[in-house]
Amino acid sequence: MTGQPITRDRHQLTTTTTAKNAALIIIESRQAITDATAAIAIIAQFGTGWCPPYTKATAYTRRIDTQTLPTSHRRQRPIPDGPVWYRQRLRSRGPIVGLVPMAILGSISLILRLVGANGLTGATSLITGVSAAPGLLVTGVPFAKSASYPMAIIASIPLWMILGWVASRRATMWTLASWRDYWRQMIYLTLAVMIGCVIALVGAALIVGRSLLT
Repeated sequence: MTGQPITRDRHQLTTTTTAKNAALIIIESRQAITDATAAIAIIAQFGTGWCPPYTKATAYTRRIDTQTLPTSHRRQRPIPDGPVWYRQRLRSRGPIVGLVPMAILGSISLILRLVGANGLTGATSLITGVSAAPGLLVTGVPFAKSASYPMAIIASIPLWMILGWVASRRATMWTLASWRDYWRQMIYLTLAVMIGCVIALVGAALIVGRSLLT
């Protein structure tokens, strides 16, 4: 008597499991049919390929009105005498202002040359002149002829503009940059040029074996 209820329960469990499996199979079959129908519709719409047909791109002619943009997206001018204004001013005018040391050294050299060409005055005139136009060293100053001096002076202008550019970039490394910072860097670079010219003159005199003031 005890074995009959157990057998009946097992039969009911088997029947329930079979019904669930059949229901899952029916649901999966319906989903497969739906996917196949959608694929057939896509193929019928776009042709035999899976990718939609190529359409030629048109030019984008819409213009963006800057007045409709938010204030934060507009390019604002820097405040006069402010940090950004000074940085832009230093960087834009730095290369041109870099020609000032060249003009000063050249003027000193010319004045001393008119005063006297011997002794300390002549040596100072030679050093300042060569420092103002380092291109003179390439022509062989002071042993070369003066006919090549103008081209050497003109060729030295880009050098001083590059030094002015370097000074402006080094000066604007600080947030609160000013012309005082620019001239500090420019003085360092000018002194470096003068020292290099003195070394070159002394080396040329030793190689040639002649006095620099003759």
